[in-house]
Amino acid sequence: MLHSAAMKTILPSRAFSLKKYFFKAMLGVSLLLLNLSAMSSETEIEIDANVLKAAFLHNFLNFVVWPHTTEQLSVCVLGENPFANVLDEVITEVNKLSPQSKITTTYSQRVQGLETCHIVYISDSEKHRQGAILDYLQPHPVLTVSSLPGFAQRGGDIEFVTVQKRVRFNINNTAMKQKNLKASANLLHVAAEVF
Repeated sequence: MLHSAAMKTILPSRAFSLKKYFFKAMLGVSLLLLNLSAMSSETEIEIDANVLKAAFLHNFLNFVVWPHTTEQLSVCVLGENPFANVLDEVITEVNKLSPQSKITTTYSQRVQGLETCHIVYISDSEKHRQGAILDYLQPHPVLTVSSLPGFAQRGGDIEFVTVQKRVRFNINNTAMKQKNLKASANLLHVAAEVF
């Protein structure tokens, strides 16, 4: 279970700028990492990256505008779940601290049915069929996110990348606009690259 103090730092505050918000979000994730049991450094680095990616997935909900607003937002994971329980824990705590908006998580091995999700994270296990997945989701206002190398250049919306041992992201703003998704200027500003 995540500590409330750690989760409060992940939630946005209207008084803070985007950079401060992202700093606070990453600070909250860092506090979460302190609670993880000791493990090998290679596993620790992988978990650290996946925890940060889970926090980013939640944050993307705050900085992308969808063509149709709903009270319930959804984050879906397609393929093998790289986040273990972390994504669910982040979303559960956010829902507790912000009851006016509910976020759900869905895990699936099939892309069919995910067109109603706000965000679909495409796992590395789906590398062999990423083209077909992107083609299927393209007509729908679904933000596609992945860590697959070259994902944004192949038509995905947001690609997690590692820059100087830090988790960053590239944005394919052209692909997003084709689906009527609008990335905030602040989100575009903090991206490593924008296409």
